[in-house]
Amino acid sequence: MSADAVIRMPGENKGVMLRGHPMVFLVTDDNTKHTSMFDWTIPAGFATGRHVHRVQEETFYVLEGECVWHVGEKTIRATPGTYLFIPPGAPHNITNVSEAPARVLMTVSPPGHEHYFEELAELAARGAPDPKALHQLRSRYDTDQLSTLTTRAQTHKIHHTIAATSETEARKFLASLSYRVAMRRKSLSRQKAFSIR
Repeated sequence: MSADAVIRMPGENKGVMLRGHPMVFLVTDDNTKHTSMFDWTIPAGFATGRHVHRVQEETFYVLEGECVWHVGEKTIRATPGTYLFIPPGAPHNITNVSEAPARVLMTVSPPGHEHYFEELAELAARGAPDPKALHQLRSRYDTDQLSTLTTRAQTHKIHHTIAATSETEARKFLASLSYRVAMRRKSLSRQKAFSIR
């Protein structure tokens, strides 16, 4: 971690390309021990698939375009100016429902999620990622996938069925996940207390 201020000027695109669009790294674990921040361009028709994080907190602020978030039991049609905070344990899915790319500012706490995006970009550069490799990658970066990533060809059908089909799956999964989340928080709290001493 550096003690230097971070200044990113327009056009400075430190980061990776995902599905032909930039994921710009604004702040990473090289700069802070609190959060990573990204300027994410989401391709038209792309959906993350429903997933949940055990420890990570995420925020999203829509800059351009139109996305739909499914967060827990809520569906949010997000246009520019919409802000979302997603705590650990909340199943969610992000879908760009427009015909154009959407842009969001995204934070992930604790920092380090940029390494997930770097590895994901490497996998994607070799063609369609192997599902097992993708699952292992997500598991290493605190992401439990509840439904699959989708693209334009799949989004229309999934957009109409995701809330109903994945809600039951998510509830079952969260029942088993709650204990792990509590134990992880307790462990992090102990580590923090120990490091302060």
